[in-house]
Formats: sequence, structure tokens, C-alpha cells
Amino acid sequence: MSAAEYMYMVTDSAQPVPDHENFGIAWVNEDYFDSIAFNEVMITTEEDINEEQLLQDIEEKSEPSSLLSTTKQQQHVSYNMVDSKVTTIKNMRFALPVLFFLIAAGISFISMGRHIETERSQIAIFKALGTKKVFILIHYLFYPTITTLAGTVIGTAVGTTIFPNVLISTLSVLFSLPDITGQGFIMYALGGFLMALVLSGLATILACRLIFKENPAQALRPKPPKSGKKALIERLPIVKNKLSYLHLLIIRQMTMNKRRFLLSSFGILACTGLTIGALGLKFAFDDVIDTEFNQVKNYDISASLVEPKPIEEIDNYELEDASFPSPYTSGSVTIDRDIETTYHVIDHNNHDINLFHLDQEIDLNDHGIVISEKLATEHNIKVGDTLSLSVFTPTNTSEELDVQVKEVYTSYTSQGIYLTYDYLTANDVTLPVTRLFYSVEQPNHLSELKTELAEYEDLTRIALKRDQEEDYRSGSESINSIILIMIIASIILVIVVLYNISSINIFERRREIATQKVLGVLPGEINKQILTENIILTTLSVLLGMVCGHFIYKWLSEAIIPEEMAFPQNINLMSIPITILIVYVFTLLVNLFLKRRIKKIQMVESLKSVE
Repeated sequence: MSAAEYMYMVTDSAQPVPDHENFGIAWVNEDYFDSIAFNEVMITTEEDINEEQLLQDIEEKSEPSSLLSTTKQQQHVSYNMVDSKVTTIKNMRFALPVLFFLIAAGISFISMGRHIETERSQIAIFKALGTKKVFILIHYLFYPTITTLAGTVIGTAVGTTIFPNVLISTLSVLFSLPDITGQGFIMYALGGFLMALVLSGLATILACRLIFKENPAQALRPKPPKSGKKALIERLPIVKNKLSYLHLLIIRQMTMNKRRFLLSSFGILACTGLTIGALGLKFAFDDVIDTEFNQVKNYDISASLVEPKPIEEIDNYELEDASFPSPYTSGSVTIDRDIETTYHVIDHNNHDINLFHLDQEIDLNDHGIVISEKLATEHNIKVGDTLSLSVFTPTNTSEELDVQVKEVYTSYTSQGIYLTYDYLTANDVTLPVTRLFYSVEQPNHLSELKTELAEYEDLTRIALKRDQEEDYRSGSESINSIILIMIIASIILVIVVLYNISSINIFERRREIATQKVLGVLPGEINKQILTENIILTTLSVLLGMVCGHFIYKWLSEAIIPEEMAFPQNINLMSIPITILIVYVFTLLVNLFLKRRIKKIQMVESLKSVE
């Protein structure tokens, strides 16, 4: 049996991953006990009720009793965590399909248009035989209809079987989920099918219309070759004298067929940008965890107090082989009666938590607060602003104070504000300590010190930082799995696009290649020419794709991250060389596969006239 309040079974928000060995729930009928005192009341409200007014009325009427606090459903730890993960998946549901669909649709548009152009003689024969234009269009619309239908069926089958199971299995690490099975959404599949069909059909119609304007006799003949003329680079004597005949031939081909060159580069450019963006998310996710646990958190052991203690009493928990314990307190705070976030209180001499911004360490003083960059940006809060805080204390009371923003810090895993105990004291607010941090010079003593801390009866949830890092990685597997799926899909798209574009290029140039064979050009030289052209095409596309990849990364990072997280603004540079390596490796592999197609081109059949 499960309940919504315990889908995420943790003792509090400081524990990222459920510990099923030490914490769980059990449901017992009240008749089982002779007498029992209830410590929690759940209230179901009508849809049109004012919840804030209801909470205020409950608190006023229960002041003489033992009511400690009230919590709305949206503020519950389990609700917040489930809502955060589900929101991330919802954002990905929109971002990824749209991005992949636009790229695939664009490539399909280009491919169908170029395919119809290669069928000009066949269309001319239809026209010469008196076939109506509408029947010719229907004939050629059959191709995009079949391919789109097949892609929709396969994609829907994969999308409703593999992806949901991956997401459910990763979410099950965090949550106690009911039995969930993937469901097919016919309307989404139908919508994707219709949009893809419209784009590929539009390319077919536009290409056919151009051929329809020609008379059959003219369309039966191959298009006359374009007149060759010198490219700009050939007019430079210094460059021209160093170019071989093969290089000059390649330059002429590219300048004479600019449209084909630009259309081919679009697919590679889009796939390059998508792969850079996907790899950038993967590296950013790893950087977030490394920054949090290696740059921000410098302690080795953390321990929570069973009951909050005054800061003067923390020396009772001093260890011989560890640094003096650093006090820490956190809780909920409302800024300007509107913004709900988390406050963190540390000592101004603290060295176990380092705050930074733009790679510069921030010296937390006793003259104001430090606010996270994402929180400040979203709510237009600037350095020097005065904020009104309503602080919910660990002793279940609320304190009001006005503070000034002194600095902005960068935080990737949580948003909120930092301030010191002395600053609160100066504002007549005293908060007890809820957690302690210890730094250890000799890491091999960590297990012994953890055991020593466990002997204190008023300390609980004693954890090593390395275990917390592992828990955080496990708790973030759902996001990581989505990113890995996107990387794999991007690489597959790169392979398909490269092969498709290269195949069409060779088919369009079969007469040209046959002519070179007749003139005695060796197969190796022809293969070298095609490979060089593809390398140049890939290089220019990759250079432009690097720029697109940065924008795709920023768009995806804003779309998929949970509300409490932030990703680095700049993409990790390692994603660029890896993407370049992937694209070039598959470019070479595709050229190896296409050697056979070049070899099979028949000189006589390709060169003989169609009339």
C-alpha cells in the first residue's frame, strides 16, 4: 500500500535518495491499538476555497493547542520532488520531439525535392503519354506517404515501449510508484504523421511544378550542364598555383552546384548542432555535480542534530581528528511575501562551504545576504536591494526582518539565500543549529569518525560527502537517462543524414562520374574526389554547427532543468571535439560504403541519351 505523501520516502529534503534500510512507513488500523494519539490532520478543501485564509484561520484557532505547523500539499517534500521530476520530463516531452522533428522534416523536405528532380525524364514520359498532372502528383506523393507512415509506425512502437520503461525504471530509484505502463497517444502520432507528410508532400509538389512547366521534349533531355567559370579563389595567383587539378575540379563542382551544396550542408549542420547540444548537456550535468561536491562543499562528514541546539553548544561535538564543527541551519523563507525559497545560515568564519560567482570566491560577511544567481535573475533582484524576509525557524516559529543583498552567488543544485548567524543576531533573530560539518585531513579515518559520531545520542543522519555525491548521482538518473537517449538519437541521426545526403549526391552525379571513367580517371581518384568534397562539406557544416550547438544547448538547458537547478551558461568545450570526431568518423565510414555504388555505375547506361 502506498500514499502520495510517501512516494518519496525520505526523512527530510536534505536526504536526496531514499534509504529503505533505515526509513519506511507502515499502515496500521487504529483499532489495533487500545488507545492512540494522532499527531497529524489532513484536510481536503473545495476547489474555490482560499487556502491562505484557511491556513491563517487554523493557526489562529489552534494557538492554545499543540499545533506546530501547517503545510500545503505543494510544500510537501514528496510533492515537491515528484512535481520537479515530472515537470522536467514534461519539458523534455516538448523540447526533444520538436527539435528532432524539425531537423528530420527539413532533411525529408530536401531529400524529396532532390529525388523528384532526378525523376524529370520519367515525369516527361508521363506527360508525353497524356497522363494528367494530378495523377502524376498522386504517383509521386505515394513515396513520402509510405516512408512517413512507416516512420510513424516504427517511431510510435519504439516511443511507447522503450522510452517509458527507461524513465519508469530510473524514477523507481527515487519514488515508490504504482504500477505504471507506457501508453500510446494516437493523436500525437497522427499529428506528427500529418506534419511530416505535409512537409515532404510540399517538397514533392514544388519540385513537380517546376518540371510541369517544361514541355515533355525538353524535360526528357538531361539538364544541360552549367557553364563553368572561375571561382573567386582561382583568381588569386598565390593560391591557384598551389592547387592541383583535382582540387581545382572540386572547387568548380562546388561553385557550379551551390544549391546542392547548401542543401547538403543543412542536414550535417543541424545534426552537428544537435549532437553538440546533447553532449553539452551531459558534460554540464557532470560539471554540476563536480562543482557542488568538490568546489562548494569542502567538508567530509555531515551530521544532523535530533533537536536544534544553540550555537554556543556545538563545541560539545568536537572531534579529536577532525576540524572544529561548522554550524549550519536551513529552512523555508518567504521573500517580499511572494517568493518562497530556502535560507542557509553559516558562520562567517566557515571554510566548509565555499560560495563563488564567475570563478571568484565570495567572502560572506555580516552585513547582508548573498542570493543565488538564478533566483535573482528570475525575480529581478539586484545587489543593493532591500528585501523583507519571513523566516520559518527550526522551532516552528516565524521571524520577520529586512535585509540587504550584498552579493550574488552561483549555485547549480539548489537556489536560495545565504546569511550568517552574526547578521541574524544583529537583526534580533537567533536561530539554533540543525547540522554540523566536519573536515578531515586524513580520509582513511572517515569511517572511524563516522562511527564515533554515531555514539552521540543527539546526532542523526551522519553521512560522508562521498556517499552524498553518489546518492545525488543516483537521484538524478532520470535526467541523465533522458540526456543519454538524446545523445544516442543524435548520433543515429548523424549516420542517417550523412548516408542519405551522400547517396543522393552520387545518384545526381552518375553521368559526371561515368564521363570521368570514360576519360580514364582511375576509380581511386574518383573516390578521392568524392571524399574530399564530402570532407569540405562536412568541415564547413561543422563550423556553422558549432554556433548552432551553443544555442541548442542553451535552449535545451533552460527547457529541461528542474526549478531548483541551474546549468552552466557556457557549453563545455569538450563536447565540440567529440562531436567533430563523431561526424568525421561517420563521414569516412559512409564514404567507404558508397565506394561500391560508385564502382557499380555503368558508363554506357549512364551516358547514353534518353531520347
